[in-house]
Amino acid sequence: MKIFLFFILLTFASSHYSQDNFEEPLARIGNITITAEEFQQRYEMTPAFRKQNKNLTESFKLEFLFTLIAEKLWAMEAYNLGYDRSEVIQFSEKAFEKMASDSGIAEAFYYYADENAVIKRERDTLIKGKENIKKYYESREIINATVSWTPDYLEVSDCGTLGYTYGRFVWMALNEAGDTLRHTGVFHTVWKRQADVNL
Repeated sequence: MKIFLFFILLTFASSHYSQDNFEEPLARIGNITITAEEFQQRYEMTPAFRKQNKNLTESFKLEFLFTLIAEKLWAMEAYNLGYDRSEVIQFSEKAFEKMASDSGIAEAFYYYADENAVIKRERDTLIKGKENIKKYYESREIINATVSWTPDYLEVSDCGTLGYTYGRFVWMALNEAGDTLRHTGVFHTVWKRQADVNL
């Protein structure tokens, strides 16, 4: 991984910088830039005994910049390994399940489904579009049902825009006699990153 240092300004007193040049880069790590503004904000908010010693101020600023660079490198490596992306999908799965429990299955699917989402149901029926998916789950036979699930496997594309999960689900509903029917099966969900960065 290449690190490009454009320049390092050690005498970084706020009086030396105006708002116009706060966006100038101190360092660039891959496609991530550390600006003068970010450096100043992070430096001033970081408590450190050595900052009180004026003889060590310049060396401490340089050391502090290197810690910011190391932080960005760790973040980039975590992204490359898919840590952040897989955690987002895990969080989305659990939030999806919680909404299904709290607000109902129809509302949960309507909230999380893409406009062009497709679900497969009984007799290989395909239900297309979030509006039709919501209508399906609002039917009398389903509206009082509950469902829970846990992903057993999760995979995210290298670009971070698509992911998929699969695992076991438990579906419970009341029949006409008032008895609880329990059905288990395997689910498979495809996640797509949206324009607002949410999945």
